[in-house]
Amino acid sequence: NVAIAKGVSIAAFQMSGAKQTVEIGQTIIVSGAASIAKQPVASQYATTGLLPQLVGKGELISNPADKSWSVYGKGESHKIVPSPNIPGTGGTALQVSVTAPPANIYDVGVAIPIKAAIKTGDMILVAVLARTAPGGSADGTSKIGVRINENAAPFPGFGDNMFTAGPGWKLLQLKSQAKVDIAAGKGVLVLHLGTPAQSVEIGQVYVINTSAMSPAPVAP
Repeated sequence: NVAIAKGVSIAAFQMSGAKQTVEIGQTIIVSGAASIAKQPVASQYATTGLLPQLVGKGELISNPADKSWSVYGKGESHKIVPSPNIPGTGGTALQVSVTAPPANIYDVGVAIPIKAAIKTGDMILVAVLARTAPGGSADGTSKIGVRINENAAPFPGFGDNMFTAGPGWKLLQLKSQAKVDIAAGKGVLVLHLGTPAQSVEIGQVYVINTSAMSPAPVAP
């Protein structure tokens, strides 16, 4: 009974009416249909595991299956878009568009939780499956800043760097050494997107502690 602009509406579950525990397995919202028919799903890698390019590189310390990432900043809009047949994405990607560039690249971003502790000296590999969204920029490129930090002021962290995404899906990778200790459940990987007009699609994100690799077996 109201008009809502594209990309700014949400469906909210309100659960504070009683003491309760609820499990939500899936939510589907359609427009202009009386029912939802099951559609065939293309085979692709499970979002809980590593892509083949990352297998054996260390301990996975983020949860690829949890894509409820936090998006923040002024001058941005974001929505979930389909990414069929792209391994690892689970069939969807997060599209973030910046139309009013902020003063700093870190003023717009996406925060991905890190579940395990990080110790000073650990070598951390960040891998982001991403692309420039169709029509996102004139030259087909986009900039994605990267930083790992504690998710509380004063946000101590490390690994400041930059990815350049192109029009095709690519697994972007970089490695950095931890300069601070971050307790389990307190860290986030932040993707900074506050650069002049761009639109980025993020299909999957992995954070891997390469210092946690199991030692090679010793020959008898």
